[in-house]
Amino acid sequence: MIEDPASEPASEPASESERERASERERASDRAERFVRAALTYEGVPYRHLGRDRFGVDCLGLVVLTARDCGFLAPDFDRREYTENVAEYTLMEELDSAPALVRLKDWQAARPGDLLLQKFHASLPASHLLIVTKYEDGYWWALHASSQTGEVIRQRVTHYERCLAAYRVTGRAPAADDEGGRETWPN
Repeated sequence: MIEDPASEPASEPASESERERASERERASDRAERFVRAALTYEGVPYRHLGRDRFGVDCLGLVVLTARDCGFLAPDFDRREYTENVAEYTLMEELDSAPALVRLKDWQAARPGDLLLQKFHASLPASHLLIVTKYEDGYWWALHASSQTGEVIRQRVTHYERCLAAYRVTGRAPAADDEGGRETWPN
């Protein structure tokens, strides 16, 4: 993270708990920056349903590969138990139970490195993930695998009515004895 040399140095936190919170915020910011940088390396990769390599990815594949690249997922983890029939998707439920994700109270609190979950039709479940890359001039920008353009693209987020939830990648999954023994994300 580049600091503005003209800015005043930050004052030291007064208590140990304040120092710990400041340290965690800095680690979270570093984690988010690393996640965005890794995701951007997939820009231009072709769209392919269930794709999990640089020859083609879908929106979940983009998130899974980026998380793997950052060391947030086990290298052998994969999740491919979904069809092109969106009516059968349980993506929101799976993300809500994922140990390395935290659902934000309001999707509009999303910042770079977070995931946005969208749905395309009122009567169907959520089926699309985007990785927020920046927030600028009142707009979110995101990277996602687009079946319309046929590749991973970076664009301004539109159709806010489609945004249902946002998730922060914590970069850590609980140990096997925590929360039912899950070690990978998402289940």
